[in-house]
Amino acid sequence: MLADCGRFDENRALDELVTKHFGPLPKPSRVLPSLYTEEPTQDGERTVTLRRSGDSPMLASSTAP
Repeated sequence: MLADCGRFDENRALDELVTKHFGPLPKPSRVLPSLYTEEPTQDGERTVTLRRSGDSPMLASSTAP
């Protein structure tokens, strides 16, 4: 995963910097194992409401693929 933030020239970032730093990485020779687990049926929307006093009205959430 790669994240670019701030003011930058998109063409330069993709053409020069990403190619320079990530282009030389070789393709892995290993084969990833196939997974045998299955996700349960997603039966609708799930919500969470958190009420708390504080200074930073920020939330971060991440799910692993």
